[in-house]
Amino acid sequence: DGDISWIPNVISSTILNDINQADILLMGTNTHNEIIERNGYWIFKDKTSYVASHYGGNITADASVHFLTASPMKTIMQLKEQAVNDLLVIGGGNFISSLIDNELLDILSVYIVPVVLGGGIPFLQTSDKSRWRLLKTETIDDIVHVLYESEKHS
Repeated sequence: DGDISWIPNVISSTILNDINQADILLMGTNTHNEIIERNGYWIFKDKTSYVASHYGGNITADASVHFLTASPMKTIMQLKEQAVNDLLVIGGGNFISSLIDNELLDILSVYIVPVVLGGGIPFLQTSDKSRWRLLKTETIDDIVHVLYESEKHS
């Protein structure tokens, strides 16, 4: 349902720091719209951002946000091949699952938060089997941060 109020501030701060260090942001429509709804405007105006979408309509025309509507996965592959720096994917399971299914995700960063939600949007809905290699684990208070690398990209 999009509710993220359960995410601890320490994780929100860590993610925001990652976003601030990134050169290029990549997300799905739901994440893009959620950021605007929560803040009233696009808060990452200084970042080049790409939004994979099934429909056009850039409501952030004053920012450097580009909507990928025609063959978004093919365009993301091209962006990845041309990127001088890493592309940071932000968002939820639907978009991440699509990237995994298309073998476009190299690193998967997961925060395990000890909160039972009892419903909501599933984390991943990938249809293809994929294997990941553990790169790093760390604990932050009661939270575990796990970093994996796709075996296809290692």
